[in-house]
Amino acid sequence: IFPTSILTALCISSSADGATQQGKDVGVSDGDTITVLSDGNKSEKVRLVGIDAPEKRQPYGEKSKLNLSRLVFGKIVEVDWSHKDRYGRIIGKVLFPQGNCSSKCPTLDAGLSQIEAGFAWHYKQYQSEQKCAVECPKSYATLALSQEQITNLRTGSSH
Repeated sequence: IFPTSILTALCISSSADGATQQGKDVGVSDGDTITVLSDGNKSEKVRLVGIDAPEKRQPYGEKSKLNLSRLVFGKIVEVDWSHKDRYGRIIGKVLFPQGNCSSKCPTLDAGLSQIEAGFAWHYKQYQSEQKCAVECPKSYATLALSQEQITNLRTGSSH
């Protein structure tokens, strides 16, 4: 319903204190968690940094999962991360190629794409863990504004 915009292309730089790994997305647990298979055939659960999405059994949970699947399932993704959570999941920014191209493609942030589509929200509680909030805070300010505008469009509210 909302076209992909420049918002999803914002802030895709990595920092020196984190790690970056590539792998194939082989599973989507819900709207904010995927499973990535690395070159060494090691699978890792990855929780998308900066967002929260409904659980599968909550309203819109299955739609959120389906949208994330449409974006990343079966694709080679890049995960920019710095730590794991208490469940052992990598907490990271998941970048995926835009469109179907075989060479270098522009990449999109799966978390921002989920928010833009209305299937997740910015996880403000953990904002201090979000490298992007420090490296390019304007993108998160834009994200919050975009999220508010999407909510207003869906509810028919003008403010």
